Amino acid sequence: GTTQTCTAQGFFIQLMLVSPFYNLMLAWYYLLLGKNKPLSEEAIASKYEKYMHAFAMIPVLFAVMGLPLTLYNSADCEYR
Repeated sequence: GTTQTCTAQGFFIQLMLVSPFYNLMLAWYYLLLGKNKPLSEEAIASKYEKYMHAFAMIPVLFAVMGLPLTLYNSADCEYR
């Protein structure tokens, strides 16, 4: 592999965290919708939805930030 392929691999591995983060936010959404003191869909949308989407996008931010900082090539190993 080359530096570019290692960078692509690291980027996509980091990007895979989006799925569990969104799954956590969906679980939280359904918890708010039906457990204890249920909230309406409109109340959840107005109060929490934007924060839920922002939290779920944190891995995208970290994946993109790793590119210019060359964080995916810090092992200094070369494949020949």
